[in-house]
Amino acid sequence: MPDQTPADLLAAAAQRLRDLHTAATAHGAPDWTYTQHRDHPERGGSGAVRTEDGHTVAGTRASIGGRTRVPSIIRPYGEWIAAMDPALGLLIADWLDAAAHRFRSAQLGAAEVWPDDPAQQAEFNARQWPDHALAVARAVLGQDGGTR
Repeated sequence: MPDQTPADLLAAAAQRLRDLHTAATAHGAPDWTYTQHRDHPERGGSGAVRTEDGHTVAGTRASIGGRTRVPSIIRPYGEWIAAMDPALGLLIADWLDAAAHRFRSAQLGAAEVWPDDPAQQAEFNARQWPDHALAVARAVLGQDGGTR
């Protein structure tokens, strides 16, 4: 969307996070934890990421020699996935929505203060851009140029 305003971009990213939250919690709770199963000194151990109600959300189920191993993922990845759970996604969505609201409010204020001076409005609005929130929004929407 080439004509997308910063507020539109922020709102779109917030909605994507909410949609992902709905999909990720369809079969389990939004709060995830990492549970370690085995110690691997060279990899920090392995285990699974589970919802608070016991559903496994990350790991692999492999059958070796007719024996099924428990779901596992190496510890640093599992802890990271658990830390970035759907509950955090909703908090980030709320933050993006708040940034969009602040930006829209600033635009309305600029239009009131400088009703006949679009250049002054544009200059003021450019200073209000929520750069950090926009960077997060672009990453959520896959518009970060592949830097993630």
